[in-house]
Amino acid sequence: MKKSHRTITAAGYAALLISAHAAAQAPERQLSPDQVLRGRIQAGATLERYLQGLRTEFLRLDANHDGVIDSADADLHDAITTAGFRTNASMRFMNADLDGDGAVTEAELRVRLEYDRRMAAAGQNARRSGPDPDEWIAQELRNLMAADTDKDGRITWNEMIEHIKKQPGYPQSAASGPGRQARQLLSLAGDGKPSVSLVEIEATATTAFSAVDSDGNGTISQDELAASRSQVKSQRDEEQTGLNCSLPAASEKSKVVLLGASETDALSSVTVATQDDITGVGNIRVEPGDEPIYLVVVSFQPTIWRFDGAVERIERAVVTTARTGLNEGNPKSPPLAGVTGLPADRVTFARHSGCISFFTEAPSIDAAKAASAVKQQTGKAVALTAGALTVEGFHVSSGKVDVIESKRPGAMVLMAQSSSPPKAGGDTNNARVAETGNLERMFRWMTPRGLIEVEAKSVVASARAEPYEVVPQEAGLIQLMKSGALTQNQRGEFLIHRKIRFPAALSGRHAAKFLLMRGVPTPDGDPGNSAVISEETGEPIGKRS
Repeated sequence: MKKSHRTITAAGYAALLISAHAAAQAPERQLSPDQVLRGRIQAGATLERYLQGLRTEFLRLDANHDGVIDSADADLHDAITTAGFRTNASMRFMNADLDGDGAVTEAELRVRLEYDRRMAAAGQNARRSGPDPDEWIAQELRNLMAADTDKDGRITWNEMIEHIKKQPGYPQSAASGPGRQARQLLSLAGDGKPSVSLVEIEATATTAFSAVDSDGNGTISQDELAASRSQVKSQRDEEQTGLNCSLPAASEKSKVVLLGASETDALSSVTVATQDDITGVGNIRVEPGDEPIYLVVVSFQPTIWRFDGAVERIERAVVTTARTGLNEGNPKSPPLAGVTGLPADRVTFARHSGCISFFTEAPSIDAAKAASAVKQQTGKAVALTAGALTVEGFHVSSGKVDVIESKRPGAMVLMAQSSSPPKAGGDTNNARVAETGNLERMFRWMTPRGLIEVEAKSVVASARAEPYEVVPQEAGLIQLMKSGALTQNQRGEFLIHRKIRFPAALSGRHAAKFLLMRGVPTPDGDPGNSAVISEETGEPIGKRS
């Protein structure tokens, strides 16, 4: 969960590139034809210059030069953009191909990782805190070698490309490319027509230009542009109102406070999403005072916010998230969030996640947009805005943000475990039974405040709050090792000895390697992009929900 401060290596960049790209993708707002054209008008533009810009754009987006823009053009642009994304990721990975044979081995990756780490440390003149270097490199190697699907110890170009194509963010890799722009112009065809010509675009664009040029002098002034953009914003607000985004009104005496974050630095033992998704825990300390507080909290990740302090000051807590499911952010779906420490009648969850966008910094454009939405929906302006990328919690009404400034270990809370040894099948002579020290150190480094015990019945939630069967990420691996269901061999691979559910969110830096021992049923849950190999067949096994 917690973003690492370490230098990203060239060899490891491919996996991070895709996971970061997936996290950054937000559902695209569909623009009307009028909004598409008005968005291309600038102050000082004349009709001829405006049309010339559209002609140039048309020629660039007509990929097959057949005189029209259609879905074939958009699909070709998407294919080219995606191929470039795929190749760039593969090239960065293959920077570890030290002998130039077209494949990467674990030994080459190790040399490259150690080299990059030394170079980074030399550039910083001081080594930052973190796990033992050997532990870190071992974890990196496990993550990167997941691309070795045939388990021959060599990652080829084909394996790397297939590995990239399976990552969550890959389908969206062309989302901001020319294919998107081609589809915008295609929307001007109207009436479900499969293509649009330049003549049709110019005719529609001329009408749009005239609507903005209110004085009819043939040139767009700054005032005319501002009026046009205000009109477009009103149209978008009407679309948002169509999502039924109204919130309870704020009282006249209340202070409206808006808080934003991407995620928290602690995991919850209770999920408000699914067993395969991750739920964080954040703290909100209400400071003493007489003024009522109308609080709006927006996060990207599903989160349970724990309130304490002068909670009687909270007139209303409105909570929402951008994430609405596993690898999903549907603006029309309800958020996934929870609250403890407040009565249910003072908690409101946004009806749709798209009603208030999340932000991670204030002041910022995203924070300003969120504040505008809050004002529109509550009838009162935001008095204080605060945000951060990864937080421990917030103080209200001062807006102070608590963050972990260093990689200090956090408290590790584990579920009750069985102390009986595993009943393992196959050769386990090289297995380490319930030795979790290295794994715990890695977990505490990546998730500073660890796993927080939360009582499901105490959570006021937008969805059903229930305990995890197996807690997320490394905490879940430790839980399974303590129970004897997993052991680790000397290579750091996890041996599955009996039926389990995979811990949630085993992707990116949290990915692992699993060997399903002979006779053991296929695990439940989602292994993320971890490698799961059958001992019986030596082949990868499919996911099971």
